[in-house]
Amino acid sequence: MNYAMELLENGQYTNVSNPKYVAVTLESDCNLFCKHCYWTHNKSNIPEVLDWSSQIQQLVEWDTEVAYAGRTLTERGVQFIERYHKASGKQIGIVDNGYTILKFPSIMHLYEYVNISVDGIARDHDVQRGKKGSCEVAWKAICGLKQAGLDPIISTCVSPINIRNWGAFEEQVCESDTRMSCTPVLGVKGNKGRMPLFSETELRTAFKKLLSGCGKLIKLSDPAHVRALLPILRDFTWEVDEVSYETEVGGVLISYQPLSLDTLTGRNLSWNGKFYVNVDADDSLFDFQATDKRVLEVANMIAKEEHLLVREFI
Repeated sequence: MNYAMELLENGQYTNVSNPKYVAVTLESDCNLFCKHCYWTHNKSNIPEVLDWSSQIQQLVEWDTEVAYAGRTLTERGVQFIERYHKASGKQIGIVDNGYTILKFPSIMHLYEYVNISVDGIARDHDVQRGKKGSCEVAWKAICGLKQAGLDPIISTCVSPINIRNWGAFEEQVCESDTRMSCTPVLGVKGNKGRMPLFSETELRTAFKKLLSGCGKLIKLSDPAHVRALLPILRDFTWEVDEVSYETEVGGVLISYQPLSLDTLTGRNLSWNGKFYVNVDADDSLFDFQATDKRVLEVANMIAKEEHLLVREFI
């Protein structure tokens, strides 16, 4: 029985397998100040990991998918990607804000996929990302990647900031002929108080907007979001995948990956050289490394609520 079926039928998990994907975040700081980010900015005195050999070896042993995400691409990141590819023979995914990715054309052939973050029209994006001109940079990166023969994906954090002008934003996306993936903003410890969040009514209204317009992927993970959207989600026919529940509505693919499944199947390799459960990848929780015991404990704690939710609409 796979994890998604185990959650649906039992609501608890009994074992932990190797992670299916790992997000690698080598840099402790970032050039943007995104309102929705759950990490602290302007860090100082961060211990530098000089040799990532043991971490790369662990990734190879797990035979996992790897994405470089959470920070801009740096020389250190390039070296890590090259060494990982040499050791594993695999490509790597990358999620980037557009500021540095075009500076390293020599590793573009090593990308399995590229997600560039664009959070709405220019004005809304710049507000949410905390830097004027950052939207223009992101679009230049998308154009540059296309000219290099890649097929970048626009990755959008949908929020009360950008939903007001969503129609105009989707027109831009359609005209650019670029694929899009979007996720409603999560309310997590690090961003509460500085990031506007949807009320349940606002989320349902926003979700209906997302279902219209051009084709896209909508990713859901927060049980609070799913609970609010139940009146809509019940109307769809869902398929149970290995680690998610999916349905397609008029060219829009909706994928719900519960946080407990994300906990079981994903890890975060942080700038301190240690592996964490994704929900613990917050610098305030760095005491909790991703042991099998911790993974199962967190997953089962979250699964209690998610079990009841998925049985409402699957």
